Amino acid sequence: MEQIDIFCHKLDSTHRCTSIPCAPHLASNGQGAAVLIDIHAHLFTPGMMSRHAFWGPFMKKQGLTVGHFSLGTSKRSTASSDEEAEANMLSRMTHASRRRLMAERGVDKLVLSTPSHAFMYWAATSATSTRTSATTRCRPTAPQTPSTSPSGRMPTSRSRPAVKEIDRAVRQLGAKGLCVGGANFNGLQAHSEELFPVWEKLSQLDVPIMVHGFNQSIYLGEKHTDDKFETTSIVGDCFDETLFFWYLICGGALDAFPTLKTYICHAGGMAVFQLGRLDELNRSMAPDARNKRRLSEYMPTSGSTSMCTCRLCEEPCARSSALTAAWSNQLRRRLRQRRPHGGPGPCR
Repeated sequence: MEQIDIFCHKLDSTHRCTSIPCAPHLASNGQGAAVLIDIHAHLFTPGMMSRHAFWGPFMKKQGLTVGHFSLGTSKRSTASSDEEAEANMLSRMTHASRRRLMAERGVDKLVLSTPSHAFMYWAATSATSTRTSATTRCRPTAPQTPSTSPSGRMPTSRSRPAVKEIDRAVRQLGAKGLCVGGANFNGLQAHSEELFPVWEKLSQLDVPIMVHGFNQSIYLGEKHTDDKFETTSIVGDCFDETLFFWYLICGGALDAFPTLKTYICHAGGMAVFQLGRLDELNRSMAPDARNKRRLSEYMPTSGSTSMCTCRLCEEPCARSSALTAAWSNQLRRRLRQRRPHGGPGPCR
């Protein structure tokens, strides 16, 4: 169950999520009208739950549970049993529920991916369940619509089966991209050459990576509560996403695969706000960096390479600063106005 997610995104017969124009959170529907896209919508289906006796994932009264870990929440559960808790969660994942929220909030398109707490890089179990889960999400019980599309997943620590499953998910199941964690893919990082076959396959298929950090406390097992205040999730997601940005460039992956496209959640972690520092210190303080160009040159306004982020900044002044920093460094961005489908609140 070590995995990366393949996410799907349907615009129309010709557009892919890598072709969204450089306008804040908007794309064109081909007729000049703006399209609001939520590229950060998490999804569970019944077939994804309770896949493993220990790792699950399970939805219980105390929250989403994976192994020893249960996702923290300050909200009191209204469920009287674990079965009711799962039913309540899945009721919010139905096509009807999603479409209702989309209509209420003016969202035209969704990109669906697995919640990061269920990525399972840490689970030493068979990849069979991940193949089943990929098929389950890419063939939902309700008909697919132009506004939604499901996702699959595959092993990551072993590049050969990962590449094979990526190819199957994209060519046979219609997946449009790959959702990965930010760091520590069971010991591997974005710069690890063991992952280069994965980046190569994505480049060949011309589908992007979506980067979403996960809580590193999952590796602590029963000691996961040593991670006070859910820090490795709340702060760690952004830190790990910044690491992915840094490692992918410094590791030379974008030189080896110049057409590889990457979308980073949570406003790009911290990278957007530190572009100038990263650009300068990549040249002066990182002698082992393998990138052949200045860091800022990997973010052209047009061309093959695309490093993109969402605008998950709650303060308007922060949004403005992020935009200014990104545009001044010629960073192509895909932005969205809000995140109505990814969880209970906009700040996760």
